[in-house]
Amino acid sequence: MRTVRRALVMVLLSAVLLTPGAARAGEQATAVVTAADAWVDYGKVGRIRVTVAADGATPTGEVTASLGDRVLGSGDLEDGRAVIEIPARALPPHTTPYELTVSYGGDATVPSGTDTAALKVRRGRVFVWAIVTPRRLAVGEDRVTAVVEILNNDGVPRSGVVTLSAKGAGSRSAAIQGGRATLRLPPFRSTGEKKVVVRYGGSSLLRRARVVYAVVVVGSPRETWVPRVRRARSAIQGNRSALKRPFIS
Repeated sequence: MRTVRRALVMVLLSAVLLTPGAARAGEQATAVVTAADAWVDYGKVGRIRVTVAADGATPTGEVTASLGDRVLGSGDLEDGRAVIEIPARALPPHTTPYELTVSYGGDATVPSGTDTAALKVRRGRVFVWAIVTPRRLAVGEDRVTAVVEILNNDGVPRSGVVTLSAKGAGSRSAAIQGGRATLRLPPFRSTGEKKVVVRYGGSSLLRRARVVYAVVVVGSPRETWVPRVRRARSAIQGNRSALKRPFIS
């Protein structure tokens, strides 16, 4: 009977030792840390997704992302997964991705581990908004004026140069002050519909952007105000017609 028991014990031990990935009693499972590459626009929060796996155990604890000795963010594992948030404006835009070290500190059953993740920080997005006047001009006399504002929703400082240009009227440039600039083109030298382009050249923190407006250049100053007079007359006639209608209570 003792011989049979000994044989059964040996069989069980052999099965445990020969099973792939099985951890022996008192030993820690091997941790496999996987961090995904990511990108972020400057001014927004970046996110690094991390997975920590181990044979026969579910890792718990914290993972961190760092650049050199500087810790940028951390996250708690849940079912072996975590998202590390990188604070907005923590890293400036760069032509090449930052290589971050993602570290797992381990727990009672799973040892520590590391991986690397590439974080690409792009320049922030902007929107160009402008008031362009007048929209109807006399050739050789009237000049287009644009009041331009560069908009960014993430609080990134706005700087750089804005250019106003149109075929037949040349171009003008001005530096942004407080996110705004006012520009004025020379008179147009030909008639017809013209495209007025407002360009923002970007900065070290913000991307380039542009917006296009249409204006009409006519042959004489009279052609610029005649349509306005006609619209005014139509409005007056409409008001007179309304006054002639009987009032019904």
